[in-house]
Amino acid sequence: MGLFTSRQEVVKREIVKAFDGAPVRTPPGHTVVVSRMDGWSVIFDIDSPEEGPPPLFFGPRKVSRIGIPFVARDDFRLDLKRRRLVGDRIYERRRKWPTAEGPSWEQEFERIQKLLKPPAIDFGFGDFDYEFTIETSDEAKLRKLFEPRAIRDLVQAQPTIRLRTEQDEKGWLASLVPELPGDVASLFFQDRSLLRDIADVGTVHALLHATIDQLVAVGSASPNPPRIFDQR
Repeated sequence: MGLFTSRQEVVKREIVKAFDGAPVRTPPGHTVVVSRMDGWSVIFDIDSPEEGPPPLFFGPRKVSRIGIPFVARDDFRLDLKRRRLVGDRIYERRRKWPTAEGPSWEQEFERIQKLLKPPAIDFGFGDFDYEFTIETSDEAKLRKLFEPRAIRDLVQAQPTIRLRTEQDEKGWLASLVPELPGDVASLFFQDRSLLRDIADVGTVHALLHATIDQLVAVGSASPNPPRIFDQR
């Protein structure tokens, strides 16, 4: 590592090696890493500007985004975040809950559930419903998306998380791809931690893989990946 090599550049090199990725230059002079996963393009953008105006007296905040472009078959929207305070406490308590003996976490959550404010959307998924706030354009389809326990486990394993779908001519993917086709949307994970640990990147990669497959299964994404980032 050179004397003036940034930590972000080191992480990008580690991603290239771990996920057989390649650096791709995007406007305006920004570099992302793109890898392939079962035909899908996975975009690793670990130093992307956060949306909205910067805080007073500070420059633009940076966030990490890892995303998969897909061809949208409908206008389904998803925006998932862990609930402040309540969601954070559930995550910490579940993570530290004893597993060898005594009541299970499910039994413990059933005990404390009556003390919590009801979730905005009650899917019947137990602590998952209370841990996250989810905005969506279709509650029935959202229920199908998170029906597999494996996806919910991957979501709940993330210390911090924002999982979104976006189809916006001024959105994140459009800022990277000039003349983005109108039917191309993106599924992406966003985190302010900048994902400095390659192991953390791996868990996000697994979450996105499972989620894009489920978006195809529920009919919101075409099984045929869009042809962008064909430089590789």
